[in-house]
Amino acid sequence: MDEVLFTFLDVETTGLNSAIRGGDRICEIGLLRCRGGEEIAAYHSLINPGRPISLAAQAVNHITDDMVADAPPFSKIVEKALPLLEDAVLVAHNAPFDLSFLNVQLSLLLIPELKNQVVDTLPLARSLYGFPSNSLGNLRRYMGLNIRGEHRAMEDVLTLRDVFLHI
Repeated sequence: MDEVLFTFLDVETTGLNSAIRGGDRICEIGLLRCRGGEEIAAYHSLINPGRPISLAAQAVNHITDDMVADAPPFSKIVEKALPLLEDAVLVAHNAPFDLSFLNVQLSLLLIPELKNQVVDTLPLARSLYGFPSNSLGNLRRYMGLNIRGEHRAMEDVLTLRDVFLHI
């Protein structure tokens, strides 16, 4: 029997509101597909969100409008991203946030919402540990895992994978 496929995912956004009309959008995506702990595919891209990145979002993710000006729109990266999501258990930290943005972007392209099984490491960490903060970066520090950048999609995906495997 094949081992379970996991796709670790993270998105950076222009803000916190994923509403389909007038909401914020994805400005960076990171995906890492693994089977049995082995990386089998990865995808990362800045994305031109078609709207300004809020100053509050820039303060967190350090992605500026200039950085995404020449990046492809979501419609141009979706064909590369979808195969990494298919038939996999999706792993995200605060999954409702990431998935709400991803599903809005898919719906705008008339692509059905993702129906994958999901593992959310945020409530998992809250239920297993008594850490003062369960942000992904803090989990990494508390668990003594490799130091990477924070609040950039691929760095967060790699940290997410390490946290998931640690748990």
